[in-house]
Amino acid sequence: MPRLEEVFNTAELINYYKERTLEPMLGESLFPERKIQDIEFDMILGGGGLPVSASVHALDTATQLASREAIQRGVAALALIKRQIKITEKEIIKINNPRTDAELRQVIAQLYNDSEKMLESVRVRVEAMRMEALATGKLKIEENGVKVTLDYGLPKGNQKTFDWKDENTSDPLKDLETLAAAVESESGVRPTRGLTSRKIINSLKKNLRVRESIHGVNSAKVVTTEELNNLLTSLELPTLMSYEGKYRVEAAKGYTSKRYFPEDAIAMFGPNTLGETIYGLTAEEVKLIGSGQIDMAEMVGNIFAGTYTSIDPVAEFTKAACTALPSFPSANELGVATITLS
Repeated sequence: MPRLEEVFNTAELINYYKERTLEPMLGESLFPERKIQDIEFDMILGGGGLPVSASVHALDTATQLASREAIQRGVAALALIKRQIKITEKEIIKINNPRTDAELRQVIAQLYNDSEKMLESVRVRVEAMRMEALATGKLKIEENGVKVTLDYGLPKGNQKTFDWKDENTSDPLKDLETLAAAVESESGVRPTRGLTSRKIINSLKKNLRVRESIHGVNSAKVVTTEELNNLLTSLELPTLMSYEGKYRVEAAKGYTSKRYFPEDAIAMFGPNTLGETIYGLTAEEVKLIGSGQIDMAEMVGNIFAGTYTSIDPVAEFTKAACTALPSFPSANELGVATITLS
């Protein structure tokens, strides 16, 4: 009869994920993923902005010496993200002493399903970090003994608060222009895209100024999202899309549901990527590579998935882990607004 470690182990999981294609998350398009062979990296927090002009000189005069513009740069330790699930004694017994081949296949399939859940939970935490950086210009981590806030240097002028409670008197088009102009003034980049919630998009479609701008005297007509974005494009304002994705956080007393992107926020930015999602090595990868059990070429993706055994107490676990952090060198090209609707 097969033993657990023979049919379900780290090597088998690596081979399994070579054949898997994971559905990309929204944040991956804004902060493309890149893996480095370290757990620390030189991270540029911010440093774009308008280009500096050379000066006109008279003949035979000394050339102006350019100063090195201050760029906030530092060595950032990547956040260690991991989750594991215990393989129950019942499952171990079924694998080691299966009554039928069908029972063995069923249990092994469940273990692979466990590994996918662990892998997905790590990807969820990375996506939450990207969206927090996008919505606030900062990353605040307070969990499992880690307490740190990373400030990406979002300019204060690029942060606004708007009151859109009254659909008949508020002027969101003017407010969006105010924020877009602030970003362009700071960075030289005109925002072309915006991320927000369905609630805010619906409030824009109901706003009197918006309806009048689209339908004129027929402003009572319903405004579609396509019509709204066509209007925004004509005004050289960012087109908007909503992000309604949610995830759960497990606590001692159950689960709490959270949004990736806040319901009361708008983030606007230009056509280019804003930064990167930097992944580094995990202790598990270093150990396996160092022992010769796998080589670097065998690593699949940016997240480690594997199994391990605990001796005291005796237990088997399926685990996913990564070290990761978003970089945000173009934070000055971001504009963020908090919207009051009620």
